[in-house]
Amino acid sequence: MSRLKYFLLAACAIVLILHIWGAVYPSHENWGLHFWGFYEKWIAASALGLIILFSIPKIQSSAINYLDRFARAVRKLPWIVIFGLTSGIIIVAIYFFPAKLHLLGDGAVLLRSVPRGIMGDEITLSFRNQPLMFWIYRTAMALHPFEATPNPYTVYYAIDIVAVLGYMILVFWSLRSSPQPFIERVLLGCFFVFAGGSQFFFGYVENYVLLYVMTSTYLITGWMALEKRVSIIVPILCYIFMVLLHLGSLVFLPSLLLLIIFKWKKNRLLAAGFIVTVGIVGLSVMYFIGFNLIDMTRHLRSGSVDFLQPFIVKDGHFPYAMFSLPHLLDWLNGSMLIAPFGLLLIVILIPALPSERRWKNPILLFLLSAAACGIFFTWIINSALGLARDWDLFASFFVPLIVLPIYLLLQPIEIPQRRNIIFLIALIAFLHTAPWIGVNASPEKHLARMQALNSPLLLSKTAQLVYNESLANYFFDNERYADARTYYEYYMKIDSMNPRIIGNIADVFRKLGEREKYFYMLNRAVANNSPDPGVYSNLGVEYANRRDTARAVQLNEKAIAINPTMQKAHANLGILYMSTKNYKLADQHFTTAINLGMREPVLFRYAGDVCALTGEYGRALNYYDTYLSSNPADKRVQEMRKEIFKNLKAGLQKP
Repeated sequence: MSRLKYFLLAACAIVLILHIWGAVYPSHENWGLHFWGFYEKWIAASALGLIILFSIPKIQSSAINYLDRFARAVRKLPWIVIFGLTSGIIIVAIYFFPAKLHLLGDGAVLLRSVPRGIMGDEITLSFRNQPLMFWIYRTAMALHPFEATPNPYTVYYAIDIVAVLGYMILVFWSLRSSPQPFIERVLLGCFFVFAGGSQFFFGYVENYVLLYVMTSTYLITGWMALEKRVSIIVPILCYIFMVLLHLGSLVFLPSLLLLIIFKWKKNRLLAAGFIVTVGIVGLSVMYFIGFNLIDMTRHLRSGSVDFLQPFIVKDGHFPYAMFSLPHLLDWLNGSMLIAPFGLLLIVILIPALPSERRWKNPILLFLLSAAACGIFFTWIINSALGLARDWDLFASFFVPLIVLPIYLLLQPIEIPQRRNIIFLIALIAFLHTAPWIGVNASPEKHLARMQALNSPLLLSKTAQLVYNESLANYFFDNERYADARTYYEYYMKIDSMNPRIIGNIADVFRKLGEREKYFYMLNRAVANNSPDPGVYSNLGVEYANRRDTARAVQLNEKAIAINPTMQKAHANLGILYMSTKNYKLADQHFTTAINLGMREPVLFRYAGDVCALTGEYGRALNYYDTYLSSNPADKRVQEMRKEIFKNLKAGLQKP
């Protein structure tokens, strides 16, 4: 048994060494544990020093004894008070450290696109696999107490808070009645909470937080059902909700079947009836909430990019083959991110169980089957934006790697200095997840990490395009045009023909004052048949500046052909036709631009000039009055207005 102690300490050492590597050389290759690398070196060194300090047996024992006395004192309070205090501390932490920027995962996409489609009849692309989450979000938007439609972030933040409260109830309930010493249960509860998925609760914008909580609930209640502490109906209902929260949870079906068989092994007919009932109920709920079941089959169709190719990569949608070292590296990072001790503790503790508590143990087999299902899902699925950005999807499927080690540590295995080792494991788990939460709560650190996650080894060509455009757009929106140019140029090294990106980088050159590059890129965008009318309008302005009026007119007419309501193009055409003395067409385009809502003062001045030249003195006077309300010091327009007023008094208005 002393050997088991050293195996567990070795597991702690392995996790610690990997974090030191990530802190010293943060990169995409160690993305699951490199968070200390984005802090000042003294902060990372202090965290390392803290672990070393509490690894000293004498200091460790003193700290645990103090913690034990404190826990026993708190235990005298009612459970509801303890729960309220614990949850309150976490909610305060969430308030001070909410996730920022949302460049990772699909957060930025959701904040931008959800308001445009969430209330429609069709499920938007962002919710295509999550029928229940779609219904919850739509209901939250409809039932909010505010007069105006709330910001999508507010709704996600509220859902995250509800999720963390549910998660804490699960943690308290699952460990309350265990026979292990109270301090060990407290430490294992901390280990449960310190798992990487807790990042969800800190204002993270994604559709997977409730799935993470429900998957945890399914595993815990399945465990409890086999101990006859809850009805088997509870984990069955949890499984149904899991599937409704994300259809990928169907992968856990073998674990559910095993649970039912273990529970009713003496009544196979009843077990089969329950299995059929579960299927009918699940399909019925999907139907009644309006989910398109046929769309689900797209994942299984020939040519799907949702599953990694086994041995050879043939398409730009795939970063690596399923059976390859890069995939193994990426997958290990994902499992370490959510459950840094999961695989290590499972490999160490299962052989330490007595033989009668091993392969004849229904709870162990249930949790092992769930772990195998989760590993299978995360191994075969092709993450669209790379595992580092799609960690949120995979997190729920790594949950068995959290719950199974907790179950094993609760078993009556003789481990010397058991609580000291559990204390060290919980401390390292905290120092694994806390810096990640801190990185996501800091725009600067979050952005620095985002920029580090660009490995051609671990990202497909398609993912690299999405990645580079996302960063370029972020920098452009924040007026960091030189950085935006860098990432647009990275994009164009992969795909130099995308007219949207060509138009975007042209805008960057304009902002940077590089007029010739701006002109060149606009011409490239037009040559590539850009669908953006702004490209044609902007290029028309450039040709007008080069005194090529005919080409300028042609390009602005093209812009209007694409978008007849484009105010800027109509205004440009008004100016161009005015310069060629085609006052009739100039007047038409100025009038259209104004009717479309354009209110630039100079537009009213030009419109007034055209009307003055064509004898439309009443309209000219109105346009000049509007212009002078913004520019009262313009002497020329003042004189023109006086002259027009005289003409009107003299009755010279054209009929």
